[in-house]
Amino acid sequence: MRSLDVLDHVPVGVFVLTPEFKVSFWNKVLEDWTGIERGDVVGQDVTGALPHLREGRYAGRLRTIFEGGPPAVFSAQLHKHIVPARRRSGEPRLQHTTVTPLRDEDGRVSALFAIQDVTELTKRSRQYRELAAKVQAVNVELEGFAYSVSHDLRAPLRTMEGFSVALLEDYGEAIGEQGRDYLGRIIDGSRRLDSLIRDLLLYSRLSRQEISITNVPLDAVVREVVDRLRSYLNGELGNVETQTGLPHVVANRLTLVQVLTNLLSNATKFMHPDREPQIRVTAERRDEGWVRVWIEDNGIGIAADHQERIFKVFERLHGDDEFPGTGIGLAIVRVGMERLDGRVGVESVEGEGSRFWIELREGTP
Repeated sequence: MRSLDVLDHVPVGVFVLTPEFKVSFWNKVLEDWTGIERGDVVGQDVTGALPHLREGRYAGRLRTIFEGGPPAVFSAQLHKHIVPARRRSGEPRLQHTTVTPLRDEDGRVSALFAIQDVTELTKRSRQYRELAAKVQAVNVELEGFAYSVSHDLRAPLRTMEGFSVALLEDYGEAIGEQGRDYLGRIIDGSRRLDSLIRDLLLYSRLSRQEISITNVPLDAVVREVVDRLRSYLNGELGNVETQTGLPHVVANRLTLVQVLTNLLSNATKFMHPDREPQIRVTAERRDEGWVRVWIEDNGIGIAADHQERIFKVFERLHGDDEFPGTGIGLAIVRVGMERLDGRVGVESVEGEGSRFWIELREGTP
């Protein structure tokens, strides 16, 4: 078995068993693992070192291999200790063993045992399962918290806004100009906080919810987003030019709708006061199967040193008096693209407009 000497240099335990249940090869890894020297086991009946291999559950499968049958696998879960191997700490080595037929020059079949130490892998797998269970429990708690926030915080805000509107309508003349101003501030503040809570819930949900990735027609999604925004803005969306024949992409449709809605909403919001709004949606194929979708506008643009931070939560470049908002819209875009295994970025010149882009894997029509 001189040809097997190369197996002294592999990081797995290897030994060979003949049809007479004698050990014909025992590599150095097994010497290290078991403390059994090669000279003490090679040529000897396996009963001395590994008596369990003559037991029914092993012997039958080994005879099948000696007859030229298919390989056998002994998993770490059911067959933890094919050989009496221990780690330096004294801990038993969990073993995953594959046994394959090995023919010599005369066609005689022996059984070659390849034994992997899966102790660390098993530990990490168990730790991963425990961590996944903890994460799942936290997600359940967060779902409950999100529901509580949605119901318990937004309900009082709506009540505050509703009564303020009623007070303004019924007693506006009686409370005078200053009173009306105060009520207007309460209504505006309530609505802004309600929008902030809504966007935070969307950001949180998008970060945690399970999504399915499918083949999505970009043409249909862009058309749906533009129609929704036009209806929401009572037709005041400006001139939106959309490239025809947009490709399919690999995405989750609802998440992609949210991403494009936020980007197009931004394009309509940050318009230059001295220009007629112009928005353009195009796509181009990139290297290695990527599709880049551009959302271009001729608005106020973004200074170069702000083009990274705008994708973070609560990063706003303008006050509510200039451009109302919550400072979460582009953070939702970033998280959405991360969940889609995509990319997002922007090219912009302050005062001239912005070109936001997202990249997704191309789908099939």
